[in-house]
Amino acid sequence: MAFVDKIKKFFKRKEQVRSEKEKATLAGEPWVTVLKVDIDPNSPAQGYFELDWNDHFVTMLSRAGYAGPSADSIVDQWFSDLCNGIARSQLEEEKFIANADILQKR
Repeated sequence: MAFVDKIKKFFKRKEQVRSEKEKATLAGEPWVTVLKVDIDPNSPAQGYFELDWNDHFVTMLSRAGYAGPSADSIVDQWFSDLCNGIARSQLEEEKFIANADILQKR
């Protein structure tokens, strides 16, 4: 490979778009995403989410009070809390009566 080609290859590598995770990690920002959702077609309530995150995300969770023996367990606690919060929010919305003040006047 010619010297000029090596230089082109070097700069081309630098120009390649980094993944969102790499960008966030280099910027020192917390980052998490869902990689995969797997649902059992015979039992849709069963399944799992596959997550990916960076160390900054785990640090953020630790500062927020999450603790555990591994990053996996810390992220799992957070994800469980997130899902429970969403479920509670849905239950509250179902209990909400938009015109409660009008119903009370009757």
